[in-house]
Amino acid sequence: MKKVLIAVMMGFLVFGFAGLAKAEVFVNFDSPNFTQGDLDPSYDASPYGTIDFYGEITNQFDFNDGSGYVDTADHTSGFDNFLWDSYEVDADFNFGVDGFEFWWLAPEGESVYGEAWGYNGAYYGESELLIGTGSWQFIQANDFPGQVYSISFYNDDDTGIAVDDLRLFTGNNTVIPEPASMSLLGLGLLGLVRRFRRK
Repeated sequence: MKKVLIAVMMGFLVFGFAGLAKAEVFVNFDSPNFTQGDLDPSYDASPYGTIDFYGEITNQFDFNDGSGYVDTADHTSGFDNFLWDSYEVDADFNFGVDGFEFWWLAPEGESVYGEAWGYNGAYYGESELLIGTGSWQFIQANDFPGQVYSISFYNDDDTGIAVDDLRLFTGNNTVIPEPASMSLLGLGLLGLVRRFRRK
């Protein structure tokens, strides 16, 4: 009976750690963490780490072709802010992620590429060519040789690029347990040990 109980508890322990290993970080540029006009803002993604962005927080898309600012509606409700730059927007993480997704916007017909880097600057390569439509488009990426620590998304013609609603994912190769969950797990194991010692 004791062996069965130990096996069951070990199973819960393994699955518990697998569950703790999965994490998601969502960055909404409409949130109070960002203000219109912010340049190269940082985001506190506690308890996982921080994200440093390159770009400007704005709700207007400047096509950078001499015609001035062109108002562009966001795909979500709220203050309609997004991260914008005339050439590229970047995100650097001090924690590893296994995949990400976001919305992006570029003028119609413009060439857009993405790049990703791993730990210590390991270069993971460039995405296939993407073409702007003048409307928001959705992109997902998770096929990398290792965890990602930096991404760059750029407009090859320097006519403007914007991203919004960035969502980051970690997988089972990165264990980031929550303090409360770890405390409960520790108490459960302590109780199990004391129970066996009494018998």
